[in-house]
This record gives sequence, C-alpha cells and structure tokens, in this order.
Amino acid sequence: MASKNGRKAVRCGRCRPRGHTAARAEKQAPAALHALADSWPQPDLNYSRLPTLTGPRRCSAAVRCTLQPMAMIPGAQGYSEQAEQLVIQYESISFVEKHRAVLHLLPDAPCDVLDIGAGTGADAAWFADAGHRAVAVEPTAELRNPGMSLHSASSIEWVDDCLPDLSKLSQGRMFDLVMITAVWMHLDENERATAMPKVASLLRSSGVLTMSLRHGPNARGRRTFDVSAEETVQLASKYGLRCTLNVRTESARQFNRLAGITWSRLAFSF
Repeated sequence: MASKNGRKAVRCGRCRPRGHTAARAEKQAPAALHALADSWPQPDLNYSRLPTLTGPRRCSAAVRCTLQPMAMIPGAQGYSEQAEQLVIQYESISFVEKHRAVLHLLPDAPCDVLDIGAGTGADAAWFADAGHRAVAVEPTAELRNPGMSLHSASSIEWVDDCLPDLSKLSQGRMFDLVMITAVWMHLDENERATAMPKVASLLRSSGVLTMSLRHGPNARGRRTFDVSAEETVQLASKYGLRCTLNVRTESARQFNRLAGITWSRLAFSF
C-alpha cells in the first residue's frame, strides 16, 4: 500500500488498539477536560501503517535512524503508556505557537540542529523542512515510530537515545542549535549534573541552547522534579554557558493553562 507521498507504507504488527489507553484515561479525566480534548485538531493517524524498527537501518531516502533496543528509562516514565494521546497533542500545536518565546534566537541559515526528547519529531520536521540538518533524539518507541511515519517526507536523522549520557550520538558531533523542550525536569539532580556538561560539549562555540522547564501540577504517571530556572542557569554557568534568555510563559495549550501550568523558557550561548 502506498502513502500519499508515494512511499511504500510499512505495516506494524505491534501497535495496540487505539482505544486501549484512551479508555483508561476516559475513566480518570474530568468531563470538562474531555471537552477541551475534543476541541483539539485531530490528525488523521493511521496506526496500522506505523513502521516496525528493530535495529540500525536506513528507513527511507529521507529518514536516517540509529535505533537499538533500550531498557526502561526513568526520565521517560509514563510516556509509552500515554503515547496515543500524546501523538495527537504534539502534532496539533504549531512550532511557532510552541516556541514563540525563542523564535528570535533561532538561526535562519541552514545549520545542524539537535532536538533532545523530540517526541514525534514535529519540531525536527519543522527545521528539516526549512533546510536545516535535523537530528531527533527520542527514546520512547511509541512516540518515535509514529513520528517517523508522520514525518517520513522530512529529512530527519532519528536516534534512539536519551539524557543524561546521550551515548549513541557519535563522539565529536557538534550542533549550531540544541533544543531540550519539556525534558529537563524529568531528570533528577544527579542526572542533571551529568547531562549539562554533555549538552555543553555538543554545542558549537557560536551555537545556541534552548530549554523549557515545566512548573505546576505534575502530569499523571510521569517522573517529574521541581527544577527552577535559577538552578539551571547556575549549573550551565559551570560549563561556560551564559544565559541569554530567562522568561516565564503560560502554556501554549488551553488544557495546561487551566491546570495552572507555566514554563520557564531559557536560552544559553558561550
């Protein structure tokens, strides 16, 4: 069966029925929140056509990946169980709306971009479609596989890896832009101390690092720590990173705004 872009679709035998996780969430969420969820744009996600990936391989002419089986990652707790709803959420909000606070810091000329904790790769696809060389790091297969299917037309290099070590990125690789969006607060204090020098080592001397930190009620089922902007700025300074942006913003999602969730948007350079 061919997809709209002419590439042959790959059937996956491992995907659960779409209603499995949704049915469980239906019992837990208040009716008012369901009304908000029903108002989200619903992409046409055909879960019967998601790719099955079992090792390093070239997935298509436009997508490269470095994938290996990974053990359960504490910082990714809860994401695989909630993946079906999260795929819809991640794909329903535009890049500009999500990253409005840092748009003025993003490079215009084509460059090397690393998105750590890329989810479905929506942000990486935005960069790739704009001519940048995008690398999407995502350890949760239930997010990564749909992302590879949804954004198969975008030239994205996918890597099955995670903080704090990022051990699967080739040694010596460097990037002009590193984005860590809604990830840092999933790392404990020791993991953050390990991750920061690793992230700093990936950034070119003229590069930009952007980060977002969630504040407010924790998402159900996810491992989350209360991490302040001040702590993060101080940790980054130990590795020569100077804070160039530190602003508090409301969530781009109405669902989160009603729950009292805000974000610290940070940017760093050498």
